[in-house]
Amino acid sequence: MVLADRLVVVRDDDRVLDVPGLVAVLPEVTRRSLLDRLTGTRAALVIVCGPAGAGKSTLLRQWAVEDRRATVQVDLSPRHGSPAMLADAVVAALSTVGPDEHGARAAITDEEPAFSAVVVPGLGDVAASRARPYVLVLDDVHLLREPRAQQLIRSLADGVPDGSTLVLATRGAPPAWVARLRAEGRAVVVHPSDLAFDADEAAELVSGLGLPQDAASDLLRETDGWAVALHLAVLARMTDGDGGASYDDAGITDYLRSEVLDRLPCEQRDLLVRTSIVEAPTAELCDAVLDRDDSARLLRDAVRRTSLVREDHGVFRAHHLLLDTLRAELAGTVDADETAALHTRAGRWFLAQGDPETAVHHALLAHDMETVESAVGHAVPESAGSGRSDRLTRLLGQMSEEQIAGNPWLALAAAWGSLQRGDVDGRDRWTVHAEAHAGRGWRERVRTDSYAASLAVLLAMVGRDGVAATAQLCEDALVGLAPDDPFRCPASFLLAVSRTIQEQPGAVELLVEGRRLARALSVAVNAADTLAFEGMLTLMRGDVAAGLALIDEAAAVVAEHQADRLATAAHPLSAYALSLAIQGRRAEGARVLAQARRLTHQLQGLVPWFQVLARLVQGRAALLLGDVPLARELASEARQALTPDLAATTLSGSLAELEEMLRRAAGSAGGGGR
Repeated sequence: MVLADRLVVVRDDDRVLDVPGLVAVLPEVTRRSLLDRLTGTRAALVIVCGPAGAGKSTLLRQWAVEDRRATVQVDLSPRHGSPAMLADAVVAALSTVGPDEHGARAAITDEEPAFSAVVVPGLGDVAASRARPYVLVLDDVHLLREPRAQQLIRSLADGVPDGSTLVLATRGAPPAWVARLRAEGRAVVVHPSDLAFDADEAAELVSGLGLPQDAASDLLRETDGWAVALHLAVLARMTDGDGGASYDDAGITDYLRSEVLDRLPCEQRDLLVRTSIVEAPTAELCDAVLDRDDSARLLRDAVRRTSLVREDHGVFRAHHLLLDTLRAELAGTVDADETAALHTRAGRWFLAQGDPETAVHHALLAHDMETVESAVGHAVPESAGSGRSDRLTRLLGQMSEEQIAGNPWLALAAAWGSLQRGDVDGRDRWTVHAEAHAGRGWRERVRTDSYAASLAVLLAMVGRDGVAATAQLCEDALVGLAPDDPFRCPASFLLAVSRTIQEQPGAVELLVEGRRLARALSVAVNAADTLAFEGMLTLMRGDVAAGLALIDEAAAVVAEHQADRLATAAHPLSAYALSLAIQGRRAEGARVLAQARRLTHQLQGLVPWFQVLARLVQGRAALLLGDVPLARELASEARQALTPDLAATTLSGSLAELEEMLRRAAGSAGGGGR
């Protein structure tokens, strides 16, 4: 297949392609499905839209061979932007399929009012007066920017007689006036996606060159079926010894630069290059990234100029090969500081739009740790309190362990995320880093330093220093945290529990305040925690109906926010299992009890008082459900978790009550059973 040292360049999308040092003639693939669609149509207007190299010329040439009508073509150039030049060229072409129109050509002028009053309607008359059916092709219509040139083409389309067809081939989008003809059933549009090679066509191309069949699917995936990219990639495979060359080796980037980017106005090209940092920008995002206010106009003009950029509900997407080229241009023409500034503005825009994952991606590329901290900071309470821990995991997953460990707020966030998942080792590892960032004597600064206060709440959740120390950390943190800081919610809840089991006043007031904050700040799990705990206190006071209502409300909050995915939902679910057992809903109660028990096991090493309290509540539920062996097992686990510190609280008495109930149950049932 090698014919000479240099292949003649054939522009756009003919089958002979230029590769320096190589001549190759690729087998031409018949576009059968498209030909069947076009050959059978008698639409007055056909528009073929596609970027350079999409296969427009090949398709039209094959159609001309198969169509029995006479086909005439006008290859447009910038000079046809003059309406008079365009009209003259069209009349000359139509004269080959009908009577000579010397008189009409003589009357053509750009001057008004003669142009609008004579030339425009006259062109329609010429189109309508041909003696036999024809196909008139106007190629490169995207070059015609003058509104009056478009007016001429519209008049021409209106004048096409039945049985004839006007074909407009363009690299841009169809003119707006085509919508009316499409609605009337008189127009057909071939989109870029229609021009893309399908699997059968790609297989036909590679089979004629002796390439393996699996190469077809690989090449199709690399090029999205774009004709010129596919052909160049095939040539690259042919010239590569091991067949491993890709489309990039074939010079697609050079092709796109010369055939697409170099043909765009500088302002449009600059906008596309600089916003290539984003996969699919909106005009608003481009304005923010480039600090301008006219991106919508430039983007829509780019859509009209090349089908490699398309708009979909306000989102602008470039063909992935063009996007690769734009990013190569960015790397080669824009310095690192300016590129970082683009990413910084993009990151802050995405954060403001509620997309922290994308915000962090751009902020990390810009080394903008302020935005990273802000994005992660918003995700921590969401993870800790709403059941959506996956977002925090995804955000931190974009960073290395070194990046997280080196930043105080990120280390603290990682500790919270590990705590929520029940990852004790991860929690302890990140807590060590957070304490190192807090510095010596950080406990003395809890009331005045927001970072120290946040760390205090985390350590209160761990509860490793005993009930009194936990209560003190929470009291201090409530002073040091801002009024709208979401971590006030767990601090209030933990302090309320600590005061309750130490028989100190103020627990109910803290629960009410914690619930108010949790609802105001959308920290759902903490709202469920306070409702469930208050519900259990209400049950203990003998108000069963009110207690059950509070607990059931807590369960509804957990369900609404899918918080049962969090290990820390073990507390409200334990209370709900007890509520269901009291209500006699045995099957549902057993299911929730099993779920609460599973989550409790995930929280080993967290809040020692909870390890006792959860099993006490679950044990009572198991007794009411008739599962005495499980209740006995839970009581035994609670006894093992009862530290000397907790033995001095009301939990000790509650455990003794459960053990007494088990003894009575064993006596009345002769040893008990399930």
